[in-house]
Amino acid sequence: MRAGLLVLWSGLFAGCYSPDPPFGVPCSDTHECPQGQECDLLTNICGFPTEARTLRDDTFDQFTGGALEGALIEKGGFVGPIPYFIGGVRATGIEGNRLEDDVDATTFDDLAQITPTGRGVLRGVDIALGDEIPALLGFSDGDDITVLVEGEIYLDTMGTYMFELRANDIGFVDLAPPGGAFQRVGSAGTSPQSYSFTAPSPGWYRFRGALADSSEFLEWELRYRIPNVGGIRSIPDNQIRAAVDGLDGAIVDAFEEGYLSLYTGTGLTDRLDGLNFAMPPYGFGTGGAAYSLRWTAQFLVDIEGDFRFSLDSTQGQRMWIDGAQATNAWDGASHVITTMPLHLEAGWHDVVFDTTKTNGTNGKYSLTVFDGPQFAGAGIPQDHLRPVSGRAARFNTASNTAITDITDGMTITRNVGLDLPAGFTPVAIDTQFQVTHPLLPQITMTLDPPAGANITLVAANDLVGTGNYTRHDVIPTDRAGTSFNFIAGDSTVDAMMGTVEFANVTVVYTGGRQPYEPAATYTSTVRDLDMARFGPLTWAMRQAKVEPMVSVRTCDEMAACDAEAWSGVTNGATPTAPARKYFQYKVEIMSELDVPTSLDWIDLQYVGYVEP
Repeated sequence: MRAGLLVLWSGLFAGCYSPDPPFGVPCSDTHECPQGQECDLLTNICGFPTEARTLRDDTFDQFTGGALEGALIEKGGFVGPIPYFIGGVRATGIEGNRLEDDVDATTFDDLAQITPTGRGVLRGVDIALGDEIPALLGFSDGDDITVLVEGEIYLDTMGTYMFELRANDIGFVDLAPPGGAFQRVGSAGTSPQSYSFTAPSPGWYRFRGALADSSEFLEWELRYRIPNVGGIRSIPDNQIRAAVDGLDGAIVDAFEEGYLSLYTGTGLTDRLDGLNFAMPPYGFGTGGAAYSLRWTAQFLVDIEGDFRFSLDSTQGQRMWIDGAQATNAWDGASHVITTMPLHLEAGWHDVVFDTTKTNGTNGKYSLTVFDGPQFAGAGIPQDHLRPVSGRAARFNTASNTAITDITDGMTITRNVGLDLPAGFTPVAIDTQFQVTHPLLPQITMTLDPPAGANITLVAANDLVGTGNYTRHDVIPTDRAGTSFNFIAGDSTVDAMMGTVEFANVTVVYTGGRQPYEPAATYTSTVRDLDMARFGPLTWAMRQAKVEPMVSVRTCDEMAACDAEAWSGVTNGATPTAPARKYFQYKVEIMSELDVPTSLDWIDLQYVGYVEP
């Protein structure tokens, strides 16, 4: 019975009663009550009539309005953790140089109100978009444009940091402490400017900024000095992330050469199937003859079951799904490969695939669902893709592109250093170099890896002919590390000298930060249920590796619910909280590594009052 309305009455059961008080009389021997009242068979007391009811949240609209902490409501009608692109930023294109009049008086919010040309992602905070039209941001011209960037930087110690900003033509950066408001750190042009910023505690600090260009190069580079540690340095990729909720599509990384060599740029593409390129792909400055591409995404499975995928590539390919390698034909031949059946739960799954092209034919690439309970014979729709990189097949690449003479009859060393997170596990190592010499048989090349013995890539008299020579090698993963030396030699003293044109190393690895925070919380709105009695509370999770913590609370007045204590409940059990007029629930979701556990639906059975 409802609190405040119970009045015990011990008189004889007689006469005609209305549904007004008194309430709380015992039921008759035949379970009868005064007119307009009903016998509660559990307590044998008369009161308002009741009926069995259900509260079920199972759609986007039903979940909307609840409080979110590190969580989002998915369009498909479930609640999961906010996804992050680790190592990159969100980007928005805007026509016109919006900073040239007064960069310090221009706010990010002002710029964000302008109709964008497009939205996407960029890798890192050393952003060099070149003098051509920036790829995949909707621009029709490479000059007189502005790009907004947004993300988070992890500052792992409290204290005063020194940030250095360089922009071409001009740019600015704002920072916000965890839970705090943005503040302008500073602005800069082509000459770097340094600014101090005090971090009150370790944590993720939101940043936002803009870079604008009237002509020629478009660039924005942010570096920092950690309190009391060394000098200005690059911010590691593993310390950068961007929330990508609301962005559909896949990340694409482009490289000027085959086998993920000479990184060119990153963008957001809307599909992974039916891709055909007669020209440089997506407008990246790769050239049309030789290049390589890497696509990274999470794809949403609505129906659990067995899937097979087909990957069609002009030349070599390799693919990972949920961290397991699904194809591996990393060569110069064309391939159409269908995977073995993969059993996939409903929820988000990782896909990464690399492709390489080393000749002048058109590029053709297509990932489709060969068969399965969903999308069979077609590609994965854009609204079922999002730009998230799991930890299982990430990459880091570095190049040394300073053209260097090989001393006649001697050797020179070219170093390539990589930015890899602590505790990484190498999955694949690709090296590539290019040399030129009037007599190529004289060229030698040795790789001095971070671990293990040196590897002879080219010995004297291995090569023939003259001019340029480019070589790709797959290096054993036990040689992995952050610093590789390419030792180029000229075996003959004859006054004829060659050059090293470039050296590149790309490491595919497992490790780095999770693409989600490990915990996310959803708290429902306060519901007017007018409960007489609780029934069982049940729920279903997607991809649950750890069970959630679910709790409820009730109150007599809506405004009083915030002061009530939460009461935990197990799946299928009846809550122990008192049955009252208002009800609220909270779900604390725990995700593990790359698997984004989500609340699929929640259902409360209860008995509610029916007031006449």
